[in-house]
Amino acid sequence: MTYVVVLGYHSVADITRCVDSLLTTDYPAGRWRILVVDNDSRPETRELLTSYGNHIDVTIQETNTGYAGGMNIGIRHALERGAEYVVLLNQDTEVDPAWISQLVMAAESDPRIGAVQPRVMLGGKNFSPSREEGELEGEGRFGHSGDLV
Repeated sequence: MTYVVVLGYHSVADITRCVDSLLTTDYPAGRWRILVVDNDSRPETRELLTSYGNHIDVTIQETNTGYAGGMNIGIRHALERGAEYVVLLNQDTEVDPAWISQLVMAAESDPRIGAVQPRVMLGGKNFSPSREEGELEGEGRFGHSGDLV
């Protein structure tokens, strides 16, 4: 079981784009779940998350537990429910439908692998944190699934 933990905070638009994108994932149903940790929950965010029904799990936090606090809540939730893999996503993330399949395939390709990360794209270009802050590169690889780095 793979859990995708999305940390939500005050942005209905971002959370909507993220969850709608996640729902296009082509990984087999029953082998993954979405969990949105709603940090400092507000009525409009609760209403949105409720609209997804049983397609997602939701943890409501009445206060802002911060990034690490919110993600730790999500990780605990996932592990208590038997997650083998936990993916941490920011609410402004959009994904390719094959993304989980690629990550799991990479993780299971070698027992020495302890963590994987998808390719990070900004505006259709690779993002490399080893470059100067905010600089984008048009070509090249950033330690993504499928490549052993």
